Amino acid sequence: MLMEIAPRPRPKTDDEIDAGMRSRIRNLSRVGALGLGAMVAATGYQATHTEPTPASERVEAATTTTLAPETTTTTEQQTTPANWLPEGVKAKWPLIVEVAKGYQIDPQLVAIIIAEESGGNEHAVNPSGAKGLFQLMPDTEKVMASKLGYTNYNIYDSKTNLELGTALIRYLNDHYIAPAGVDLETPQGIAMLAYGMSGGEGDLQTFIRTGSLNSTSYAKQNQAVANLWVNMWSDRGEPTSPTFEQLRGVQK
Repeated sequence: MLMEIAPRPRPKTDDEIDAGMRSRIRNLSRVGALGLGAMVAATGYQATHTEPTPASERVEAATTTTLAPETTTTTEQQTTPANWLPEGVKAKWPLIVEVAKGYQIDPQLVAIIIAEESGGNEHAVNPSGAKGLFQLMPDTEKVMASKLGYTNYNIYDSKTNLELGTALIRYLNDHYIAPAGVDLETPQGIAMLAYGMSGGEGDLQTFIRTGSLNSTSYAKQNQAVANLWVNMWSDRGEPTSPTFEQLRGVQK
């Protein structure tokens, strides 16, 4: 069985995505967001068409993979947050760096995700039930907490939420993105990460197996989130991010 990363709730119909996501899609069309299909073509990625890993092997891998933080990191990361990130994210930068480096994830990627998901508000709650900085769904939160050995915890605590969300990034990279031959810190890798964190583990596995955008349950939602993260990632070294400015206008 899969790890059961919970997707955001399915819209009633294909067009009834929540109002915030509809606004994001409209705004992204004005700032030239990449389509995920274009990203695939640009990176030369060839989707694997092999059969999915047998359930027994997935369970074995999930139960033997170490999700505890690493004690060292082999890459030098940017030491300051992107200038355009919201103050709520910048204020947490030292904590983001501490947690992200422990899992060998670029802290800029963590900062970008929580900027899009919660704006850096550790008390954020979505009507769907998603909570905290990473906007983790309850089922995902519980699975990751179990894997990290958490019993009594506060999902609204910044460090706890960062640990659970960053461990999830590491899990998706180690089980799906890296085995597909994709570097997490590329447009393709970040798009695949968005698929897994937004649509769920099953959607990411389906995309890897078929290379299709339309064969996943949350294709339109996944596409919108992927566009946001990829564009914001590409702007990380720039003084401003047109994508984030558009998103901030929607969130106000």
